[in-house]
Amino acid sequence: MRIYRLIVVLLLPFIIAKLAIRMLVGPETRADISERLGFPDVAGAPHSAIWLHGASLGELTSAREILHNMLKQYDKLNIVVTCNTVTARAMVQGWKHTRLHARLAPLDNAASLRRFLNTWQPRIAVTLENEIWPNRIMFCAKRN
Repeated sequence: MRIYRLIVVLLLPFIIAKLAIRMLVGPETRADISERLGFPDVAGAPHSAIWLHGASLGELTSAREILHNMLKQYDKLNIVVTCNTVTARAMVQGWKHTRLHARLAPLDNAASLRRFLNTWQPRIAVTLENEIWPNRIMFCAKRN
């Protein structure tokens, strides 16, 4: 685990540079990069949300009905959905549910995850993909 964390720290400047290039020429904005770094832009983000992560359109499309049923059944439930693509985030935002919050997934580094977890304080994290994000798993486990 320490080797992975060291690699993430060493690669972080290159990852941020890649995101900056995507901001200049591609689909991402400065706000998107801020979101990936875990900075909150949601004033009064609901605490104790359920965190559901799906990599992109396919995973989140398959979860849509379950999410809507959960929100219908539990009137105080908030769900923060993260994904790796701006297209998937836009799709979830298009579902227009006031207690369903779409975000780009935080990078798998300590600072980004701390900011994200401090903002949303998820009670449970559910991942709908086969990618493994070791820091995400470790930080969630440390917070029970």
